[in-house]
Amino acid sequence: MKKTLNADGYDADGYDADGYDADGYDADGYDADGYNADGYNADGYDADGYNADGYDADGYDADGYNADGYNADGYNADGYNADGYDADGYDADGYNADGYDADGYDADGYNADGYDADGYDADGNNGRGNNRYACIGEYHSSNRKLGYIYSPIFDKEKPRVMLGLELEVECEEEDAREDTALVVLDRIGRTNEGSRYALCENDGSLDAGFEIVTGYTGLDIHQQQLTDLLSKPLRGAKSHDTTTCGLHVHVCKADMTLYHAAKLILFINNPQNADLIFAVARRKESRWCAIKDKKTDMDWLKYARRERGREWQLRNLNENRYEALNFSNPKTVEFRLFRGSLILNTVMACLEFSRAAWFFSREASASNLTTQAFLDYIGKPENRRNTHHLLKLLHARLPGYRLPKLNAENRKDIPPHTEKKGVLTCAY
Repeated sequence: MKKTLNADGYDADGYDADGYDADGYDADGYDADGYNADGYNADGYDADGYNADGYDADGYDADGYNADGYNADGYNADGYNADGYDADGYDADGYNADGYDADGYDADGYNADGYDADGYDADGNNGRGNNRYACIGEYHSSNRKLGYIYSPIFDKEKPRVMLGLELEVECEEEDAREDTALVVLDRIGRTNEGSRYALCENDGSLDAGFEIVTGYTGLDIHQQQLTDLLSKPLRGAKSHDTTTCGLHVHVCKADMTLYHAAKLILFINNPQNADLIFAVARRKESRWCAIKDKKTDMDWLKYARRERGREWQLRNLNENRYEALNFSNPKTVEFRLFRGSLILNTVMACLEFSRAAWFFSREASASNLTTQAFLDYIGKPENRRNTHHLLKLLHARLPGYRLPKLNAENRKDIPPHTEKKGVLTCAY
């Protein structure tokens, strides 16, 4: 039946010929596009496809998240699912459902087998019977554990001058460090009398090695202990044939005067003594053990004299600790010039040279700090018993000088010197 429309075009119910009222809505309340006055269609969605709560037909808002805050893949705005894990299966702290990070370690740093990245469990054991805390300490950790060791021979001397040794070694493999360190400690950790002689420390300058550090004692105890260490090969370890290993000798400076110390510095740094120094050190100087012409520029001595008291005068004889002689330590002067070695005669020669240089510079005049004067000094009968390893080494490495003759004592129980004579500049 044809509708009757009034003058405005609407029927008795208020709808036009197309079925829309004056506001543009049909009898069900929707406009020509199918949306009601609130902008929603018959299914309850606006022109963008979202309902009154802001979600589309699939239940996601304009950012792609549902009412619980998760996207179609099940992750929230931070990238985690309802269980708190990201797409790779790790929580906000980086651990998976089993409690391990991407590298396979838990919050305490241990893997599923109970070992850390270095292969040790919580007790420090590595599954091979070694304990990391017992065999290799942290850098300088031995300072609190090592000290004076009684020396039957050298305790009687006046002045009593004791020596300590630092010997760096590299291992062929990283996981051999602990095994090698335990061999070292088994051989020389304690003296025959039970005193703690040596400990092993980590050293950041080494690739896969450690540093052997000893207490302070005389040449006799060092000879006894180092013979036990080096009379048999230290398998898997090396020191001389590396680019990283050095050997340092610490000599007590309690009885040193500033004049004595200055003479020792001039002796070691004298360019005319370079052949002698290289023969014993077995390497040239570097920025880690610098040798400088101290006689031409004596400002170093002037600066030291400005300090109050002998201790601080001695400690300020260096521009920095990386000189061939380092006086900055509280109680010792450190001879830093030596290349590492695992040959008994060579290591003992370094100890003997350091001690002999200390006494030689004490007795010699400032005008007679020469190589020949030093050679004559160590050749004296009263000095031979404390320099026979040194004399052996110098006969092999210092041609062209008038050397004291080797006698039966020099040759007695001394292994042949077999190391290379090559030049090495290395950091330590």
